[in-house]
Amino acid sequence: AGHAPRTVRDAKTACEMLEQEPADLVIVDREPAGMDAAGVCRRLRKGVQLSEPWLLAITVPAKGRGADAALDAGADDYLHRPFTRGELLARARAGVRAAQQRADDMLVRALLVNVPGAIYRSAWHAGHTLELISDEIERISGYPPVEFVASAKRTLMSIVHPRDRKRVSRA
Repeated sequence: AGHAPRTVRDAKTACEMLEQEPADLVIVDREPAGMDAAGVCRRLRKGVQLSEPWLLAITVPAKGRGADAALDAGADDYLHRPFTRGELLARARAGVRAAQQRADDMLVRALLVNVPGAIYRSAWHAGHTLELISDEIERISGYPPVEFVASAKRTLMSIVHPRDRKRVSRA
């Protein structure tokens, strides 16, 4: 399916490998002679420092307990045994998309914190209402960011001096 899988037999080796070469998706199963999938998820979340891979846990349908335990231990999704190749590939594709979105979100958050000035994202399809704005807007305007998001009352134009609004709109 175009993926480059790597396999290991235990959580310790998986942590070491992920530290050296991060992955977007990790399919987690029980260790052959050790931890169940939930234990492996817990170990990976505790041990992997460089990335936040999407964890897809392979579980057995034990009245939901296996899946619940895996999710509580840090899995992002699960797949019950038995499963088809198609189900596995569909969950893998969804996990890779989610991991990439997570990485994009982390990058945006880092920019929001480290770039001077206010950074915002507006929705052109919703009258340019703000979907996101950095915390720096409070230092600039005196208003907390939450007042700007999805607000018709508190907009960027509302903090522009009335004498300057026409000129700012033209620009």
